[in-house]
Amino acid sequence: MSLDLKILLRRSGTAHAIMAIALPVAALASMMAVANFMELNVELLVKLVAPGRAYIILNGSSATDSRLDEHLAEAIKALPYIDEASAEKLFWVNASAGSTSLQLLVRGVEDVVFYLEVRRAAFNGSASTSGGEAYLGWLASRALGARGELILSCPAGHAAVKVAGTFKTGSELDSELLMPLKLAQQLAGEADASAIRFTLKEGVNVDWALKEIASLIPEEARLVKAQQLQEFISDVSSQAVAFLGIWSLAVYAVVAASSYTVASRLAAESNREISTLICLGAERRRIFALLVSYTAIAALFGSALGVALGVAGSQAASTALAWLTPSVRVEPFLEPLQALQVCALTVASAVLGCAHPAAAAAKSCAPRGA
Repeated sequence: MSLDLKILLRRSGTAHAIMAIALPVAALASMMAVANFMELNVELLVKLVAPGRAYIILNGSSATDSRLDEHLAEAIKALPYIDEASAEKLFWVNASAGSTSLQLLVRGVEDVVFYLEVRRAAFNGSASTSGGEAYLGWLASRALGARGELILSCPAGHAAVKVAGTFKTGSELDSELLMPLKLAQQLAGEADASAIRFTLKEGVNVDWALKEIASLIPEEARLVKAQQLQEFISDVSSQAVAFLGIWSLAVYAVVAASSYTVASRLAAESNREISTLICLGAERRRIFALLVSYTAIAALFGSALGVALGVAGSQAASTALAWLTPSVRVEPFLEPLQALQVCALTVASAVLGCAHPAAAAAKSCAPRGA
């Protein structure tokens, strides 16, 4: 590094130049870190999309208000064109573990282990066959800190339920309490089902099959096709990427504008030093290179500081959010390649932004006849 560049870097305004570039980069880095976390969860959710021939029967304004005869699932399962059918019971409870309490949605299913296997859940615990144990989603488990037993305040009164294990699916199930259907009915004080989920076999005439099933269910019941999330999720993901791209352009435009201001101010405040270099025989291109190098170095340090501040800030905010809202867990992160890309584009934007004032300063300070 040349002596004249070192002299410029030791100026008091260098710290302000670095911070002027670091702040917009920090905003970009924090958004990218959160977007990475969202994209990771989207990829997990896409794998859990319900099959294209899945349907749900409801008989109420919501799943928890729905009332259906649980034997209806057996009648539907007996039909030759049905691949699988099962009943579910859903209701809200207030769960307590020690001094911590949380409102949970209880989901009772016929076979808990099979239900989790179909959804490719990561399971931690014992697969009990006693029918008297429940399984807690990992988000609910972290919020409650439950390890062995939960005290439930449910429609049928207070009950203690043993937690056999925890699971993680990457979906809304992670905040629920999963248990055998009979146990859920006992706690709810009702012997019916809230919903019946079924899938059709391949090659079946869908319209004909649904018309026959509709004749078996109550008139007020609704037959709903399970949502196909893959196209929706892909569309939302592409929109998020497009927004992040526009935001990145805006940030790099701010960086270029800041670099323009930094280079212009540096040329004005360092007129004496530059004039001295001219008197010592410095050429116009050396003055130009000096101002560009100064701005590029400031941009490099500013981008590195901005990335560090952005990632640390987003992680600190996620920690505070988890403390305030235990059921919400965000874990932002930034890939090393992304950090390098941000730094490189920041330096490139800074060089483009300072090129014009650097060239103007070199031209105005050049001696006559140069």
